[in-house]
Amino acid sequence: MKRASDFTFISAFSVRPVGNIDLLENIPYNPGMPLPSFLISAVFFVLIMGTARAQTVSPDPVIAKWYNNCAAAISLTYDDGRPKSRMNEIVNKFVLENGLTMDYELVTYNYILKPKLKNYLLETMIPSGLGYFGHGHKHANHDRLSYEEALKSFKQCYDAMRELGLKPVAYAYPGGAGKEAKTKKALAEAGFLSGRLHFSEKMNAPYIVPGSQTEPDDWFGLPTLVMQDYAFNRCKRCVNNNDQLIPYLDEAIREKAWIILTYHAIGNKKKYGFFKYAEFQKNIYAVKERNFWNASMNAVTLYTRERRHAEVKIVPVLIRRKIAELRITVSDNLPNDIYDQPLTVMFHIPKEWIDETIALVEKGQTIKTFVYPSIDAMISLPPDETERQLKKIKK
Repeated sequence: MKRASDFTFISAFSVRPVGNIDLLENIPYNPGMPLPSFLISAVFFVLIMGTARAQTVSPDPVIAKWYNNCAAAISLTYDDGRPKSRMNEIVNKFVLENGLTMDYELVTYNYILKPKLKNYLLETMIPSGLGYFGHGHKHANHDRLSYEEALKSFKQCYDAMRELGLKPVAYAYPGGAGKEAKTKKALAEAGFLSGRLHFSEKMNAPYIVPGSQTEPDDWFGLPTLVMQDYAFNRCKRCVNNNDQLIPYLDEAIREKAWIILTYHAIGNKKKYGFFKYAEFQKNIYAVKERNFWNASMNAVTLYTRERRHAEVKIVPVLIRRKIAELRITVSDNLPNDIYDQPLTVMFHIPKEWIDETIALVEKGQTIKTFVYPSIDAMISLPPDETERQLKKIKK
């Protein structure tokens, strides 16, 4: 199980092999250069570097559907504006000790009004590995507002998050009031990239981007499972306990889908949406033991949007008929200051690199070393159009 914050470069064991690369295609031709000079350069290149037939590597790498090639994705979201309450600190500790993450709502007016809450968010909560999502500047029902009023409210939340030094990406409508087309349009216009409802319209279909689907049916109408004890208000549309959650988790794995869980008052019977802490602990164990990418709504939103636009280029460099390095570039042509979530690329390495120490080099500096136990490999890189190199370290 990997959290969204674990942006490391990891080996794996799944890739689809493809054909060869013709290195002559990668020789730059300067139109100002006389043709004979270019041909001499090309011949010299081949003599020095060898030919592509000497060794080949997959020219068609695959971007995994989910980070680290996990089977499915899951976001745990907590609609509670008191992340440092006594009970919630117990909840936070349990989540983090189990290697998972969870998102808290941000009603931004409260964080601006209360410096201690703001400091906890910036100095404790986020550095610990917990996430966040926009939840309004104030807790308003945006479906009851005009388009112009909703846009102004969403923009207030967006701008306040920026003032706090945060990147606004995902949003959850207060009260789930994001069903009107005008409300969704206003949220998108304000700059957010996804919007979560409170209930799934069809409780038998809370699965986002299942199977071969590459983006949600509605980015601003994402479904969720509401986690709420039956004794609170006898909600039959809610997931009342862990036993009811298990089938949804297993179906998400089968569907290779993203699923969102929404909690309100974990272990607090006096608050809206009470959910037993003991059942929450079981939820965490159930998620942990399955092959989920547990990540914030922000991270999964970015990964999914980037993957739809991404391209990967891998160019082998040969010396004496052997691959000396692989030059890897991941691009999505989206703004890098927003779309910075690493994508997991699966590819082949040369057989000679198996069980050898491989360096990831960026701008002349080694930033990571690792070992691949087979030719099937993967690496997670941001889609920032930067060329990086993989090189076998000489013994």
